[in-house]
Amino acid sequence: MKRILIISTVILSFAGLTYGALGGIPFEVFNTTLGARALSMGEACVADATGVSAIFWNPAALDSINKNLIYAGAEMLFEGANMEYISYSTPIGKFGGLGLMAGYLSYGSYEITDPSATVTGTGDMKDIFLTAAYGKNIIAGWQAGLALKMLIRDTPDEVYPAFNADISFYKSFEMVDLGLAFKNVLPITAGATADGQEKFVSTVRFGASLKLLDSKLKIAADVEKYFINENPLVFTGAEYTFFDMLSVRAGYNTLSQISGGLGINFQNANFDYALTYAAAAALEHKIALSYAFGGYEVALKAEPDIFSPVGAIKKTYIRITAATKFEIYKWSLDLKNSKGEIIRTWNGAGVPDTEEVWDGLRQDGMPYDEGSYTAVMTVTDENDNSLKSKAAVIKIQTNDRSSMPLLGE
Repeated sequence: MKRILIISTVILSFAGLTYGALGGIPFEVFNTTLGARALSMGEACVADATGVSAIFWNPAALDSINKNLIYAGAEMLFEGANMEYISYSTPIGKFGGLGLMAGYLSYGSYEITDPSATVTGTGDMKDIFLTAAYGKNIIAGWQAGLALKMLIRDTPDEVYPAFNADISFYKSFEMVDLGLAFKNVLPITAGATADGQEKFVSTVRFGASLKLLDSKLKIAADVEKYFINENPLVFTGAEYTFFDMLSVRAGYNTLSQISGGLGINFQNANFDYALTYAAAAALEHKIALSYAFGGYEVALKAEPDIFSPVGAIKKTYIRITAATKFEIYKWSLDLKNSKGEIIRTWNGAGVPDTEEVWDGLRQDGMPYDEGSYTAVMTVTDENDNSLKSKAAVIKIQTNDRSSMPLLGE
């Protein structure tokens, strides 16, 4: 009983420091937000779940992840505590998306004392948590998800398992994404404390993510209610992405946590960093690496990417790759100038052409000005889900020797 009391004190102290507003939630690792990106945005992630956050917070969003994704993260907490995890998600075509995650939370070492407060040794405690998640479109772009969770708690006296499950929903619109998640929905208990069995606490969380400036700016907000005598919690965050490569993030929530961070994307690899501060704890650092490959993709490539309407190379061919889970309902290819104004559009229904040709000429036959232009492809599938390509940069450059007019032209 003495050891159980000490271990319970360690668990509740850790949870109380991290989640002071909640007073210490049993098995809080099942409710902790994972993922450096989500943490840097104040944990406002249920409607903007990517990577490990989709598996942990909103498995319904797994059906919106179009590539195979490996995600690994580490969180340096306080008082010697740390957490590491790795996940893998994969699209399975019209059957939805799958995700698997394994993680490890160490609470650090602590002193064991007898009733007279004499130190008799040291001990440590750790949690190993596993999650299997599935997401599937159910009707008209509305997606539903299920996550099955297992936790193995290892204490000096015993090792015991805990189980529970989450149910979630997700929908993406043109300017806003919505998410709804019910966590720990199974009414079960597990584990021993000085007061008896630990009980899971169920929660419901609703969130929205607003997409502005062609999705370069995202503003997210979540509201969560624990089904105990606690006030609802509010989580807010924002992210701005520069040149599809650098993302800057910040967030705040009513747990008195202030956060910030950044993400660096290079081709299919991504690095995320988050820094969080709470009044009851020191600064905490979180990092994550992810790599996407295979799956489904909409992509453009201009060949050549530099040409001149009045030179030897008078046109460019925009090669199109459009692989989607569901049948393509419609598509649009927009060409924009340096001011972001659309100067040319190709569109149609069904599967797009494999290429489009641009001659760099206005409607009056005069060439466009020198400079950079961007092409972006958007396809919408039969479930009203939109998938957008990265921008392909095309340059008109009349002073390049390769684009000099030929004799007689």
